[in-house]
Amino acid sequence: MKASSSFPSLVAIALASLGHLISLPTAEAQGLLGIGQYGSEIGKAQPLTMSVHGVAGWDSNVNTAPSGQEIDTFFGGGGLSLGYSMANDTTRFDLNGGLDALYYDETAQGGDVFYNTRFTANLGHQISRRLSITNNGLFAYEIEPDYLIGASAAFRNDQYLYGYNRTAVWFSLTDLLALVSSYTIEGVRYEDDLLSFREDRLSHYFGEQLRYALDRQTSVRAEYRYGMTRYDQAPLDSDAHYFLAGIDRNFSEYTSGSFAAGAEYRDYDRFDAFWRPYAEAGIRHRVTEDITVRWMGRAGLENNEVFGFRDRYTYRTGVIVEQTVTSNLTTNVGVSYLHSEFDAIGAPDRTEDAVLVNAGLAYHFNPNFEVNAGYSFATYSSDETEREYDRHRITVGAKASF
Repeated sequence: MKASSSFPSLVAIALASLGHLISLPTAEAQGLLGIGQYGSEIGKAQPLTMSVHGVAGWDSNVNTAPSGQEIDTFFGGGGLSLGYSMANDTTRFDLNGGLDALYYDETAQGGDVFYNTRFTANLGHQISRRLSITNNGLFAYEIEPDYLIGASAAFRNDQYLYGYNRTAVWFSLTDLLALVSSYTIEGVRYEDDLLSFREDRLSHYFGEQLRYALDRQTSVRAEYRYGMTRYDQAPLDSDAHYFLAGIDRNFSEYTSGSFAAGAEYRDYDRFDAFWRPYAEAGIRHRVTEDITVRWMGRAGLENNEVFGFRDRYTYRTGVIVEQTVTSNLTTNVGVSYLHSEFDAIGAPDRTEDAVLVNAGLAYHFNPNFEVNAGYSFATYSSDETEREYDRHRITVGAKASF
């Protein structure tokens, strides 16, 4: 059997609040959302919580095919999830995970059952007054593309395995100056033989930051990163060097942000090395006690995902709005956009654009039971019309926690 997930949820991968330079650092978010000094938003310790949930829905284009080739289908299933968090004066930790099984009435391969597994873990620990460590990781076995993580292809092709882990050691040289050393490992593996040839890869990133606190709300940083990406089969191995300057600031009690910009030097084994600009930013704003807005953006080189192209320069951005309407009703809306420019090898260059919109609500009858509904729309445009598609997805479900 194969594996799948529900359509990617922007809200499930929320940006978190900004911390201070010298105070206890918090674990950073995964993938493209690992921008700045974000934490996992642990307000207080929460005991281990488990839940069971069921879902049913309709998908207008389960095979993400161009117009006239779509397969629409009903689906249904359920799964288990768990969550745990703890926080004290020196340590913050949270763990979230889930396993889902969905049955699709019809797919490109016929009706089938698909599985989805995703676990995240975030840790921040203060070893001493000057020394702290953070670690965050994500493990996913799924099929749907996730625009904000950006590690998998932008189409619903086949099951893939994605892993990410970042460890950072924070050392305060003085009360105002800190050194941050980090190591990140990231990899993706596909079950589809063609995708496996093109995309199976493992990346390692080593980073050094020098951070200076201008005041209690603002810190500036200079950063160098070295990355190496190795493909299992495709001849696209590369090394990358990043030179960045940034600023992290708590603008107020309600607004915080992180910004960095600079340049990347990419050196492929088979092609000439070249420079490209690189920038990343993230902002979190609490509009009221009940409304939170989060935004992130990034511009830089990415793995190309399309055979026959040397590299891809991509702009990714996303915004998430969460609202507690009443003590029983919560809503969320997310929008993400990506623009990609492909540099061809002996062929015309290509540009592609994608937009994903998610909206959902949940009604809590009591702390242990809720019903929910969601809608998502995705549209993908390309210079190659065979890669264009539109997709609608509607879900209804219920969840019981204990």
